[in-house]
This record gives sequence, C-alpha cells and structure tokens, in this order.
Amino acid sequence: MALSQKNTRIGLGLFTASLLIGLFALNKYYWIFKLLVFSQGPVNVYSETEFSEKILAKQSHSRCTKYGEAILREAPLSLAEASGVAPSLLYPDSLYHVNDSGNEPLVHLRSLEGKVHKSPLSILEARDLEAMDAGPCGRHHCIYVADTGSNNSFRTRLRLSRFREGVPNSIESLELKFSGEIANIEALAVHPQSGDIFLLDRDVNSAIYRVPASTPWRGVIEPQLFGEIFSYYENYDLESSPTGAAFAPDGKSLFIITSNFIIEKTWPDGDAKYTPLPSMLLPEAITVLPNGSLVFTSEMFFTKTHLKNFGAIPCLE
Repeated sequence: MALSQKNTRIGLGLFTASLLIGLFALNKYYWIFKLLVFSQGPVNVYSETEFSEKILAKQSHSRCTKYGEAILREAPLSLAEASGVAPSLLYPDSLYHVNDSGNEPLVHLRSLEGKVHKSPLSILEARDLEAMDAGPCGRHHCIYVADTGSNNSFRTRLRLSRFREGVPNSIESLELKFSGEIANIEALAVHPQSGDIFLLDRDVNSAIYRVPASTPWRGVIEPQLFGEIFSYYENYDLESSPTGAAFAPDGKSLFIITSNFIIEKTWPDGDAKYTPLPSMLLPEAITVLPNGSLVFTSEMFFTKTHLKNFGAIPCLE
C-alpha cells in the first residue's frame, strides 16, 4: 500500500513537471509555431550592400510620403538579439545597436553595409537592455539607452542612460521608479524637437510615460504618466504590445513596432496606420533614418551562418 502511494506521488510529480515543461515550451516556441502557420509568404532578402542601396535611394530628408515593400537583410550572428537601434549623426548611414539580456551590455556602431566603426561602448551595470534612440540633449546630440526590461516585474527600479555622440566618456544615468505596478519598458522614443523622452510599457493596457527634456540627469525620478497605449491604436492585445518605437525626423509621427505590425501614429493624438510585418520572429526594435526609411530588427531568424533579423521599409518619395 505504501509503495502504491509512493508510486502515485511520483506519477503525479512527473505529470506536474511535464505539464510545466510543456507550458514553458508552448510559451517559448509559440512564435515559431505562429511563423510556420501564419507566414505571410516570401520576402526579398538582400546582401548588406544591396540592402543599404535600397533604403538610401531617397536622398532628401523631407517627410516621407510613399513607402516601398518590406525587405530583409542577412546579418552576422553578433546581431542575434538587437533589441535597440538608433541612427548616427556623426557617422552617416550608420546605426547604433544594443543586444538583449544574456549578452554583454555593449553599444555597437556599424554602417548599413556592415562596417564596424569603433570598439563597442560598455554601459556599466546594465541588466536588460531593451531599447535605444537618438535625440537632442540640450545643445548636444545624444544616444539614449534603456536598461528597462523587467519581464514578470522582477525589478523594482529601471535605468536610463545617455551619452553625447562622439564623447564616449560622457555617460550619465537616471534610475526610474514607477508608482503602482512595476513597468516593463521595451520601447523608447526621443522627440526630435522637444527632446522629451517617451517610454512605452508593453503590458496589456500599458502606459506611455514621459521624461521631460528639462529633467536633471542624476538620482532617482518618477516618469510622468502621459497616456495609455490602447487609446493610441485599435485592437490592443498582447500581440500588439510595443517592443520598439521611434519618431519621424519631423516629430509629427510616432512609429511603433509590435508582433504583427508597424503602426504609424500621427503625434500626439491623430489617426493610426497599420503596415503588416514580414515573417519575422520576435520583432524587437525600430528606427527612422533621416531620409524617412524605416529599419527594424527581430530575434531568431537563422540561416546556416547568418540570421535575417534586420528589415527595412524604404522611403520612396
């Protein structure tokens, strides 16, 4: 009898463990299942040089009025989890990027054709780099980096850092605290005119927070609640939660990348336009080049030696 009860307990334990493993796998690999079942069909994949030529064809820095079809680029494995991306002013046709948690907290800089410009810059003490952007900081131009990932709300404080482009030893940081539930910020956008910083929480009915440009960069601050994302576009749910954001160069539109769409929102309270994403896994970040072309990243789209995790929607006019 005792042996039977012991076997029953062991069986229940194994069943429970199997169930937990199955739920974990379902959550982890749901995106692969989604890609296989709901794939939107083939997308043109280009070399780095061809990719660069496509998205830089329009030379003017005026507002974009017509976009082309989405394209993808093969990228080196060092960009496997590019969770944040931002254009450089100092190095034309080049991008800064950071990788997600599990990687070293480094800021990389390379051209759209793949040339590495400088040694990576270390962001000290970062835990989960989720987003970045470029924008004004007083009389200077800064690169902003958000160490704000907090899946399952395990962090009580998040961190925002910035440095003046071309001055790597100018890094300064703010600690962020939030009233109520702990935020999980995966999108950062700096307004190109005002310099205000907007942080987008990716949870359901999540908030947009604002850090005014006038905020002193020291100590701990509480970002201001600016609005709620579900009021900014329709059909908000987990699959449309924001993982990246960037303003157009004129500051009149905010681009938000989600699991399924790139959403162009007339800023601050106008209409929203949806553009379906190509078949990519875990879209992560988006930025807007000076000529209006959109560049976006995702995780885990592997070929034999590279991954197709850089995409773009070229501005044509």
